[in-house]
Amino acid sequence: VGSEMCIRDSLQDGRAGTFLGTGRAGLTNGDRPEFHGPAGLSAADGMLYIADTNNHAIRVADLSTGRVETLRIRMPA
Repeated sequence: VGSEMCIRDSLQDGRAGTFLGTGRAGLTNGDRPEFHGPAGLSAADGMLYIADTNNHAIRVADLSTGRVETLRIRMPA
């Protein structure tokens, strides 16, 4: 998946590159997101769902823009 604070991918030349994240621990959304222990990944419909383990959060990255938001779930009253 990645290092402790970012999501990495393999480039065509075999090097690893940072795909999402600044490399700093945090819970920042937007174009320069911060993670703290991203662990599991799942992709569907152009979105990447990230288990941000140490933040106890599910993060959602739009693969077309690279923007990341924290998933908010509302329970019915």
